[in-house]
Amino acid sequence: MKNNKKISEKEIEKKLNETIDFLEKASPEEVYKYFEEKNEFYFDLKSKTMQNLLKKKDKLINLALAKFSFDVDVSNYLYETSKDESIKLAAISNEKRLSPIYCFLGGMYNEKKLDLFLKKASLKELEIFFSSAKYNEFHIESFLEKKSPYDKISQKKYNQILNYLEKNPNIKKKDTDEFEDGWGWYTNQKVSEKFKFIKLRNQ
Repeated sequence: MKNNKKISEKEIEKKLNETIDFLEKASPEEVYKYFEEKNEFYFDLKSKTMQNLLKKKDKLINLALAKFSFDVDVSNYLYETSKDESIKLAAISNEKRLSPIYCFLGGMYNEKKLDLFLKKASLKELEIFFSSAKYNEFHIESFLEKKSPYDKISQKKYNQILNYLEKNPNIKKKDTDEFEDGWGWYTNQKVSEKFKFIKLRNQ
């Protein structure tokens, strides 16, 4: 039977404090398991809890934070500062956040950081980035139209990214009931057709 009991603010605060205390004392394996299975609270990069976890400089903990953190700044930070490829890939493949690294909802993005990413990212990193469902129709449209910084990449890399986009579920036409408004559906249909045309033209 489903429990619809409303949780009070006091109970939430108590649970939060218990979680913080647990994470402070937990082993790397326990920290990973918590973020993978529970992950009940939002800890941003500047929070004391997140900073204390990062200060431990433990690979398994950093892997958990890169892969499961809700905060965009956490995965961005770990991608930029880590020399470990598995942590970099985890940060890019994070499915908990609402948008890819250096990108925001509605198709906006940090142009300077995205430009640097496009220049330095490995092929595997680019594949994960562009094939992710988090890289939505608005982002895809900017790429297809070669808006800055996408206009700075070589044609060879552009064609390679087109191949990665084939794995992205957002280039496939969807039904109207999969969107909250008509604009989202319209953009999906437009991007799907544009991708097919550009892919055929570049073959």
